Amino acid sequence: MTFLQPSLPSDEARTPCLDDAARRSIRALREHPDAPRWTYALGDRLEPADLDVVEGIRERLQAWPGATERPSAALLAALAGRACRTDALREQLRGLDLHDDFDAIPRSRRAALAAA
Repeated sequence: MTFLQPSLPSDEARTPCLDDAARRSIRALREHPDAPRWTYALGDRLEPADLDVVEGIRERLQAWPGATERPSAALLAALAGRACRTDALREQLRGLDLHDDFDAIPRSRRAALAAA
């Protein structure tokens, strides 16, 4: 099988803000025995100077009036439909009402996904 080569030569070129911990995490993901075979490598290409812009976007999103509203009926309906077909989501919703208890739904964690 032939794999595509990354569009840039290195992780550092694709994601300039990587630190040593991030490099180790990426390496661990790639080398994990259950990791998928990656066919393309990409990154955010953010430079340290870009981080102020990203922070500004984050602050504007948090200040957006819709950011604190309850989930839409369409989102709740989609989750309810998926819960019928997805064991993990069904387990997360056990004993909870999607509308009334939305904020109490346990979040998925990477460690739990890796263990599964």
